[in-house]
Amino acid sequence: MTARSWVWIGVGALVAAGWIVAAVLLLQTSVPDLSLPSIDPSDYWSRHELDRAETFGLFLSVLYLLGTLAVVVALFVMAVWAPGFARNTGLGPVGAGIIVGMITLVVVWAVDVPFRLTEQWWYRRYDISDESYLAWLFSPWPELASAAVLGLFLIAVTMALARWIGRFWWVAGAPVFIALASFFAFVYPYLDPAEQRPISSAPQLAARLPAIEERTGAGPTEVRIAHVSDSTSLVNGYTAGFGPTERVVIWDTFLDGRFTDDQVTVVIAHELGHVASSHILKGLAWYALFAFPLALAVAELTRRRGGMGEPGNVPLAALILVILSFGLAPIDNAITRRYEAEADWISLQATRDPDSAEQLFVEFVGTDLEDPTESWWEKQLFGSHPSVAERIAMTQAWEARDR
Repeated sequence: MTARSWVWIGVGALVAAGWIVAAVLLLQTSVPDLSLPSIDPSDYWSRHELDRAETFGLFLSVLYLLGTLAVVVALFVMAVWAPGFARNTGLGPVGAGIIVGMITLVVVWAVDVPFRLTEQWWYRRYDISDESYLAWLFSPWPELASAAVLGLFLIAVTMALARWIGRFWWVAGAPVFIALASFFAFVYPYLDPAEQRPISSAPQLAARLPAIEERTGAGPTEVRIAHVSDSTSLVNGYTAGFGPTERVVIWDTFLDGRFTDDQVTVVIAHELGHVASSHILKGLAWYALFAFPLALAVAELTRRRGGMGEPGNVPLAALILVILSFGLAPIDNAITRRYEAEADWISLQATRDPDSAEQLFVEFVGTDLEDPTESWWEKQLFGSHPSVAERIAMTQAWEARDR
């Protein structure tokens, strides 16, 4: 081997070591080592409730897999068709790439439509959605339009870099992807189509907020209530944005009488736990860690067909990313489960109310049809949160440890 080869090996080893160190640091949470007790689902839910939740979740899991397979097939066909089409557009490479990208986005959206409509039918069948099929189909358009604009911009940037730099375009491209992901995360709170009102419109909850902000360590945080009860009975809460755009949002379905103020306070404390732990920024850091190897994979896997400087390779790049993202789903979900568990732990520490937390999680099986007995493969592919049974077990572990 030449000296140059040894230099490249050394650089690669240093980069890999740095990647591993960063990943290990990002995985650290404030949750202590816990021995979670075993939970018997029959102690909390009837056989009917468990079967209902299992059937509901399994159908959606299979539907997602079929939808993903349909997208993969569509992108494969597009990858075969696109090179010939791109050559006949009469446009320059970047312009042809944008046109191919637009067609690819439309095809993927169209292929996904039957699965989205089936999903809505399933929600309506279980009486947890009143939204019309058209509203369900088009409600995410502001977010989709923004993502489409960003996607086309990324295509243009990637192709320009590939034609300018060549094989190593990914070294310059990955930072651009990271910057755009950060921008999207920053503005995301303004893309939410749901009408929102401040937490002050719920005085009893607002009165508790300062103490919970202090106990979680989140500090003063904008907390809002999203009006979704006209279209769904599902409950949800989330944290969005960072810096000046950071906010916590809970759905108004939490306030329709099914949950006590103590239980809703647990939800708010959980979301403030995300804020206190900077989980949005940590998520962006994970994106940065994976952006480089994913961009490298796209660069190398498209190189035999001319690389990303060729407009006909846009669908191929999309196909590669869909397959790799699916393969990385278990890793992604394992990471988010750790952060969700940390938010649960912070919420328990802040509220010191394990009984309300436990009852809240028990209710999720009825309100959101969460399956407490999800299979191993469903957990790996779709388990972004600890299971309901695991969350109940944590409340009991907290009680045994801190009381």
